[in-house]
Amino acid sequence: MFQKEQSLQGRKKKAVDVPVRKSDRRKLLERAKRYFDAVASVSGDADADADGNGNGNDNDNDSRTVIDSILDATFLQGNLSARSLPMEGGKAWNMLLYLKTPSANDDQADSPSVDWAYSTSSQFVWMALEEKGKVVRETPTVAMWAVVVSALPQFLTKQNAVWVPSAVSKYVCRGADLMRAGMRTLPQANDVEMAPILVQGNPQPFAVGQVKSPQEPIGVGITGIGVLIWNAYGDDMWRFSNTKMQRMGEKHYNQVGGQPMDNGNYGNIGFQEGKWVVPIVDSPENADTTSSDEDVEEDHIVQDGDAIGEGIGEQAAKVVGNDSNTSSSPEKGTENPPPIQKDAQEPLSPDQILHQSVLRALLTLQKKDLPIPVGTFYAQHVIPNRPDGTTIDLKATTYKKFGSYLKLQMERGLLQVGADKSNPRNTDPVAILIGYDKKHDDLKGIEKPVKDSTADPTLKTSKLVLVNLYTIPSNWKSLLALKDDDVSAANATSEERRGAGMLTTAEARKILEDYIAREELVPPTRPDQVTLDGPLTEIFYKKQNDTPERLLRKDLVKQLTTKLSPAYALVAMPGSKITKLAKGTPPKIEIEVSRRQSNKFVTRVRGLEDYGIDAAYFSKDVAKRLACSASIETAAAPGRAALRKSHVELIFQGNVVNEIEALLVDESLSNHGGVKGSEYSVPKEVIDVKMKKGVPGRKKGGRQNK
Repeated sequence: MFQKEQSLQGRKKKAVDVPVRKSDRRKLLERAKRYFDAVASVSGDADADADGNGNGNDNDNDSRTVIDSILDATFLQGNLSARSLPMEGGKAWNMLLYLKTPSANDDQADSPSVDWAYSTSSQFVWMALEEKGKVVRETPTVAMWAVVVSALPQFLTKQNAVWVPSAVSKYVCRGADLMRAGMRTLPQANDVEMAPILVQGNPQPFAVGQVKSPQEPIGVGITGIGVLIWNAYGDDMWRFSNTKMQRMGEKHYNQVGGQPMDNGNYGNIGFQEGKWVVPIVDSPENADTTSSDEDVEEDHIVQDGDAIGEGIGEQAAKVVGNDSNTSSSPEKGTENPPPIQKDAQEPLSPDQILHQSVLRALLTLQKKDLPIPVGTFYAQHVIPNRPDGTTIDLKATTYKKFGSYLKLQMERGLLQVGADKSNPRNTDPVAILIGYDKKHDDLKGIEKPVKDSTADPTLKTSKLVLVNLYTIPSNWKSLLALKDDDVSAANATSEERRGAGMLTTAEARKILEDYIAREELVPPTRPDQVTLDGPLTEIFYKKQNDTPERLLRKDLVKQLTTKLSPAYALVAMPGSKITKLAKGTPPKIEIEVSRRQSNKFVTRVRGLEDYGIDAAYFSKDVAKRLACSASIETAAAPGRAALRKSHVELIFQGNVVNEIEALLVDESLSNHGGVKGSEYSVPKEVIDVKMKKGVPGRKKGGRQNK
């Protein structure tokens, strides 16, 4: 499966997308029609005779007409380019990815009966494996299948596709091939070698791949790989096309999923965050046979049961959170539907968590609170009012930034946002929340959060802890022949780290120890030493002369973390909930004390925004606690380092470094009574204190001068 970034760029240089010639387009079109003919030929009598007249010909002809129109729009109209990727099998093997890019000319095409479904994002639509220039296997991508199934929900059945329980999808979306133990059906035709994979109760495929040995058994207790995955929801091709914030169009809605095709999940509400797939069809068959996560072990073993596929077309309109008339487009201004009401067991997506948090936060605002700075609104209202047991992760949403979310909600009429007219230097057009529409449809059914008057406002519920993590450099996988699951941390203890490729120190050491044991690099006479083979020498002593032949095991393990790429996690305690997961080193909160004239001092603070602290609120809080003057600078003074985007610098009168640090980390670093009852909790490791020339050393109880 295309899981690594280099798979879409080539190994040595960035791949070039070459426009496909008209003659090649026609050849590709004919091959695509033969593929769908083969899939339709094993659809079964139950679906071929969907009109109920005992003769499936009319239905077959209608389906063929629809598919032909879709294929014409895909391969003959608009912009189509090919990207060539060399395969590991050698120069004779090559993978062609066909990329469909929306074009303004699509609406003026010769056959406008079917518009191309993706109006704002480019999509990989076809994959072809070549051997010495000859196509040996090919398949539609998941994005292409979404278009077909949206038009023909009954097209795929248990006769011509592979059906799996919902719990199996999370392994496939993480990059694993599909094991036989997790399969419920196999295509009932040997010539359907490349098959789509569907979750029971969700008629839209989430993966496609090559079926291995279709005549062999599947199900509980059967070992081995059943399908080699070529493309899956959540892989590199999905990230290439679907992770950017899209402007929701009105005319291209998925009739099965009920959402715009460009919204990051191909319009299917059952596709969750690129990580797993859930059923969306409400039918008696689903209630009896859909398995939960507890039914599936780590090796994809599932309970016996009949596959869900028959009759899926009749039930496709029964989508959770939608009317039976899912084919109709919503009215203008509803491009971002309100959050779907789910069962307590169903996790909310990051977009839904953010939207619900904002809706609940709006109901806590009083007339006197408006207008309010967006940063203050987010820190003091949105974050405290998120649904129980959830965490807001803006990076995981389709918006990526809170400002992008605000702009969309302003277009939808929910929010009224504007620039900060009191500060001409602040050019942010969404700096101030002016008001909101109290009668907006999204607010219907949202209950106003009840404030617990008995709770102690100074009592924190959690404390942030910094955990150092590491990522495996890209060349290590081939040098040490590492498994994908080990490199991607697929077996990590926390759900947030699984598949993210960020390892703890213990996990990184285990990878090294497993390699040493596998290659038998420990001399029998010296179990405390390790023989350095070629890969280990390349990793630990690259471009160095006089490298040792052996090294003490403890020294080798000690050097390991210095060769790995850094990453980190911010963990809320108690509960060990990861609030932020990122590569690189954590951003610093900089506290600097400098001397002014007449033996006076000034304390400057930067970087609070990276830890969810609203700068304006913190400035007022410190001024009140310490009885000192405070100001906020949105631009750096001459001679000082420039501020990062959306960051400010706080300036406090006097040398209050101990007090501010004590307030941030909630530790006894100062005897000042104003720092007691701190409501902040920042890891001490991320605070960087600098004492400029002429400033006396830190007070007793503080850290030493830097």
